Amino acid sequence: MTTVLISGSHDASDSMIAQVHEVVMQAKESGWTIICGDSPGVDLQVVNDCERLGVPYMCYGLKDYPRNSALKYMQLDVEDYAARDRWMVDEADCVICITTHEGTRGTMDVYDYAVQCGKERWLKKCE
Repeated sequence: MTTVLISGSHDASDSMIAQVHEVVMQAKESGWTIICGDSPGVDLQVVNDCERLGVPYMCYGLKDYPRNSALKYMQLDVEDYAARDRWMVDEADCVICITTHEGTRGTMDVYDYAVQCGKERWLKKCE
């Protein structure tokens, strides 16, 4: 089964939310599993769409509870969110980053690490 990491900006615009919905729908049709972080914005939309559409997912964070109300959540024993993001890239078969046209720091770090690891990846820049 293919595991897809969806990573994105904390502040999700309507076009980012539409991108999330498109990717989660593709995951449902293709039988993929999704992983994501526990931030608000894009991560929260991933969780909401996965739960609504019945797409298997896991949300990862640093605390003993999710910051975004995910029902499927796992706390990682890593030092910070950058380490958590690298861990998720390592676990994923492919990476999809959804961000602003300028690119947000954390999301671009995820994308750059996916490049470094030679992962299949996409960068979707939205309004």
